[in-house]
Amino acid sequence: MPIIGGPKIRAAVRRKAALGSSAGQWCYRICYFCFLFGACYVVASRIRGARLPPLGTMSTRSVVAGGESAADSKNGVGGAKDGLSMEGVASGQGSARDHKHEHLRRWIAHPNSLCFGRGNITILSVAIGLPQSYLELLRSNRLAYGGIHGYRYCEVRTSLDVSRPPAWTKVKATALLLSFAETVMHIEADALITNHSISIESIINNPEYNVSGKDAIYTNDFKQSRDFDVQDGRMFISSANYIMRSTPWSKALLEAQDKFYRESALFNKYEEQDALNLYRMKHFEDYIQHVGVVPFRYMNSPCSEKYNLYEPGDFIAHFVGGTSPEKYERLAAALFLKDPNDSSCSTCDCFLKSGRLQTQSTTSSLFLD
Repeated sequence: MPIIGGPKIRAAVRRKAALGSSAGQWCYRICYFCFLFGACYVVASRIRGARLPPLGTMSTRSVVAGGESAADSKNGVGGAKDGLSMEGVASGQGSARDHKHEHLRRWIAHPNSLCFGRGNITILSVAIGLPQSYLELLRSNRLAYGGIHGYRYCEVRTSLDVSRPPAWTKVKATALLLSFAETVMHIEADALITNHSISIESIINNPEYNVSGKDAIYTNDFKQSRDFDVQDGRMFISSANYIMRSTPWSKALLEAQDKFYRESALFNKYEEQDALNLYRMKHFEDYIQHVGVVPFRYMNSPCSEKYNLYEPGDFIAHFVGGTSPEKYERLAAALFLKDPNDSSCSTCDCFLKSGRLQTQSTTSSLFLD
């Protein structure tokens, strides 16, 4: 449409139109960046999760059941020592703490984020298709331990690649977490932490097996003895529970495992473990330079009828064998002890016979009423 008027009028109209167009573009840009910032904030909040309350040495029983067990009281665990006893909260010692405990209980029952807590070390478990009764036990176990040492817990509940077996999800999940976490320890969903006094740092800095400074730490396969010599690095290793630092080499190793799946035709039910052992055979010198191996008793003690090698005081009891939901339902029912102070049953063999597993008296109770 032609502009009516003299040159000055036409020039003024054009300047006004240009100014309006520029203002509109800037408004659009501002709205766009506000939306982008909001989306990034939501994603970051879900990844980092809620802040883990300072649980000190509260036991899982304390956190979930809302009280302090007699074993905790005996050993000076939880209660008035860290100012977080449920009795103190009930008597009005702080609504903020009460809110944190309530949020913790809600997250255990229905997580609203990938991770819970903050820390330089992240514990990862892949829990796909597990019954709710066991999931709550698993989360309670991880959060009670993480609360003592200041670790973050992340739980992946859906497959990250539906074209592969669920075991491969931990490879992708570890790679994802290493993008923002300094150290990731993966623990299988059918493994429970049974000694809260052992820190992940104590394994990373273990001088006996020369693992300090390594990019990844694995255990030998539990088909070998508890005291098998792991110094030469030539034994088969287990990819069940492992520790990995965020380094270019560790990320390249995870990529190599992923490449193995895409290119190799040799598979059995432990595909990602085969990929790890194949990399060791092909690149042995590189492997021994970057990978440390500790005996499985340090973080992967098997507890089953076939592999009964768990002993009291071990860091982790791994209930190996089978992946059916029925296995986890039976496991959850067996681990919900009625008397947490009964230490008469403290071995894997006793657990398998009586349906119970109890930790040493020096550690906090892991099980619920």
